[in-house]
Amino acid sequence: MAVKEIWNPAIKGLSVSALNLFWTNPVAFELKYFQGLEPVEPWNKNMAYGSLIGAGIEGWIKHRTLEAVSTYVNNQYVKDITKYNEHDEITWWAELAVNQARLFVEVYEADFDKYGINSAETRNKVTIELPASGRSITLSGYFDGQGTDTIFEHKCRGDWDTEKIANEIDLDLQFNFYVLLYYAKHLTLPKRVWYQHSRRPSGFAYRGPRQGKNESRGKFLERTIEYVRDHKEDHFYQFIARPSMDRFNRFLDSCLFPKLEQFLDWYQYMVSDDKDKVNSLHVMTPYGMYNPYLEGTNETFRNYAMTGSTLGLRKKYISEKTSNSPTSSSSKSQPTK
Repeated sequence: MAVKEIWNPAIKGLSVSALNLFWTNPVAFELKYFQGLEPVEPWNKNMAYGSLIGAGIEGWIKHRTLEAVSTYVNNQYVKDITKYNEHDEITWWAELAVNQARLFVEVYEADFDKYGINSAETRNKVTIELPASGRSITLSGYFDGQGTDTIFEHKCRGDWDTEKIANEIDLDLQFNFYVLLYYAKHLTLPKRVWYQHSRRPSGFAYRGPRQGKNESRGKFLERTIEYVRDHKEDHFYQFIARPSMDRFNRFLDSCLFPKLEQFLDWYQYMVSDDKDKVNSLHVMTPYGMYNPYLEGTNETFRNYAMTGSTLGLRKKYISEKTSNSPTSSSSKSQPTK
């Protein structure tokens, strides 16, 4: 079967998760989207717990009842236990998710009404024209929640750094990708993006209870739920971002649009029958590279990335000894004639 029959961005639309995978490793993108493959892996609470809580929040947005919160978490729970043979583990986390999602509603119920968040998991699909080449590309994404002039996005993490969230939001891929979907549809920026974080209990940096050596899972669950209830301020963090056209355009011009051009070039190479030309696009990402953007550490030229300013930078120093060395351009030996 030809790859264009399996996956076509003009039909499916390129999502932010797909773009993120392409950005990280084009070969992995090919395996997932062209060949339809997925890894055989056990249920992972680090990835799946967010889906359980997110389902509960979706239930609240759509129906505004706590019963709907429980029902939507249970629906996700059924999907998980159907796919994975880890009933006890998934059941434990699903019960925790129901309680944490209900506490989330308790904390933010008024804000959903204040910002008019009344739809959830609605698909946004747009086709845009890339300014450099004039080529079109279709993008798509599901907002966790949306109001008249507000995007709601929910993240579930083991820990977060509030200062990094604030400093890096203007260069955040998902944030700007969703703002672009909104802008392409409404021809104006959203007034705000409610960028919500919920803490996943029992993570590496978690300050809450740990299961005792002889403690049952049921008792440990009760203690964890009680701790989350008593420390809600440590389990939820609301960040309100207000998009700016200047900052938005800077991200598009310096980051997103060039990558989308590269993606279209790569896609044309992948569906082309002519594979004799030099491959400079379909490259597997090697191991052993240091990438602070993926590791969450401060990268070189961080201030320039965030602000575009060269403040704090200087011309690289070249010593006199180096400039006069035999390998320098001014004193290279000439070949013997």
